[in-house]
Amino acid sequence: LEKLAHSYALAQSVRLGGFELVVERSIADTRSIPETLAETGEVKLEARELSRQMGELLMLRCDVNLHTDILDTPDIFWDEERFEKIYVACRTYLDIDKRVDILNQRLVVLKDLYDLLQNSLNVKHGTKLEWIVIILILVEVVLEIIQLYFTPAG
Repeated sequence: LEKLAHSYALAQSVRLGGFELVVERSIADTRSIPETLAETGEVKLEARELSRQMGELLMLRCDVNLHTDILDTPDIFWDEERFEKIYVACRTYLDIDKRVDILNQRLVVLKDLYDLLQNSLNVKHGTKLEWIVIILILVEVVLEIIQLYFTPAG
């Protein structure tokens, strides 16, 4: 069971390493977004693409925090407390808890970036809708003026 304790901790570390690589790729993919936003004041990202990227981020957050056993102590070590100490020591040596915290902090930063972009798209869409309403009101006013001008009095 001692080897099993080491194996569980190593497996969790390897799994966490995979998540770290995915997050690093996501960070690299989005690195240009804040730079472009700072330079031009806007980002050319379609709503569908933004939603897709936000979905990927949410899936990753769920995988790290909900769907894997990275945060959990395997059940077998609850019964065998002497091996749980070995397991915990190995996790500590591999900095698993610190790495999970750092990973979650990076995911929060990415989420904040996507939230900012989503809000920007919502404001653009709202402005567009406001202009449509203004134009429709203007058309209605013009039609009323035309009707009053061409309708005989009386």
